Amino acid sequence: MKIVSLILTISALAAGEISLVKVEAVCPQTTDCELVTPNTSIKVTLAAPAAVDTVYTLFVDGKPIADAKATLGNGKSQLSFTLDKKLAATLPGLFSAAGEHTVSIGPPAGPALPSAHKLKFSPPPFSGVVTYTIKRWEVENKEDEHKKATDLPKCKAATPTDAGREECWARLGSQIDLFVNNEAISAFKENETIVMWIDGRPMPGVDGVRSATADGKTTLSFYWDERLPSLAQSKESWMRILRHPFSKQNVEVSAGPLAGPPLPSQIQAFPIRRISERGIVLWITFFILSIFALCFADWRWNILREEGKVGPNAGRRAFSLARTQMTFWTFVIAMSVSYIWLVTWNEDVLNPSVLLLLGIATGTTLGAIVVDGSKKESARNTLLVTPGVQADAIAEAKNTLATPTSENFFLDLISDRDGPSISRVQMLLFTLILMGIFVVETFRTLVMPEFSATLLGLMGISSAGYVALKGPEKKM
Repeated sequence: MKIVSLILTISALAAGEISLVKVEAVCPQTTDCELVTPNTSIKVTLAAPAAVDTVYTLFVDGKPIADAKATLGNGKSQLSFTLDKKLAATLPGLFSAAGEHTVSIGPPAGPALPSAHKLKFSPPPFSGVVTYTIKRWEVENKEDEHKKATDLPKCKAATPTDAGREECWARLGSQIDLFVNNEAISAFKENETIVMWIDGRPMPGVDGVRSATADGKTTLSFYWDERLPSLAQSKESWMRILRHPFSKQNVEVSAGPLAGPPLPSQIQAFPIRRISERGIVLWITFFILSIFALCFADWRWNILREEGKVGPNAGRRAFSLARTQMTFWTFVIAMSVSYIWLVTWNEDVLNPSVLLLLGIATGTTLGAIVVDGSKKESARNTLLVTPGVQADAIAEAKNTLATPTSENFFLDLISDRDGPSISRVQMLLFTLILMGIFVVETFRTLVMPEFSATLLGLMGISSAGYVALKGPEKKM
């Protein structure tokens, strides 16, 4: 072991008097030892060998360090004092900042030998997560991410000095390598699972893979699987990070066991790309174009309106409540799926509750079509019977066969011939309430809400009531 010493030489005192010749810092496992830090030894060389075994205490700036003692054996002229971490912890003022201090030795009760030897004391080197890199990998087999480390990245590794490249910020689908001092990693068992910690909280499911580096550090590689936000064990942790997709606030990143505590970390400003700005522009564009497409389809093909034909001067057909409901649910769910995918990169976001909502809307539309068709068939039969049918029955049949005309969007949805209908108002009200909850919860939590059986039953009953009451309904 090579020792680079800080040596100061002084003239010998009176003949036979004990004096210091050298005071040097000895650092383990390094080739450069100009600073005294915890786990550093201080070796002292005397001008003459000791005549008897003598216990000495280390003095710094004239003050004894009670627990730093060493015995100078008979005939020996050198002794060594080890400043381990436990001892250094009792001397916070000595290691709190870098600076030079006078070092000497003396009997435990004092006084210290005269000394002009000075050593530089320094805080201990940081032990924990030091730095990071971010990589975006092309992975064909999602079940085998860590074994695909040789695949070419989409972009170069983003480092703390290259944090301005937003396209390479960490996001779902990225691999994050944290570099940890070996001394810090030695606190964990060899097979102990280490997870990533973000802002002081563990990230279940983000397990680290260890590997050694040439500079004496350990690399912990974490893969942010796109499926993590949808998994039960990790959903809550990821939603806390992704819940505000337009935020550019950086986070603190570390690593440690799931139960804690995490390692100290120097990574206080870790960049996360929660959503692509170009992606959200495309989403908003798609949203606006979809609205225009829906309006155009209704103008051109009457997809939201009642079936049948109206006279040339009678205006347009009335809006159909059932068709409008089904179209709006389809539109809301489609936009929600695309939005969640843009933020979480997870396309598997539908749940049984969503399917039931679409099923109720579709069933309502089909039921309304069947009822309207049956009513018109009955009206045609009434007009084809032999003379003698009462005039009011004929008028009723003609009214049934006539296609209702539009007054305005809202009135069309809630009204029949006699004005607003309670069954229509009820169905429209519950649809708007559930749709509002759906949109807010989806954008707030990035998860489509799972409505209870009670709420779905309420929606189903109101829709069934609407279809059942269409039989006697009389539309203008």
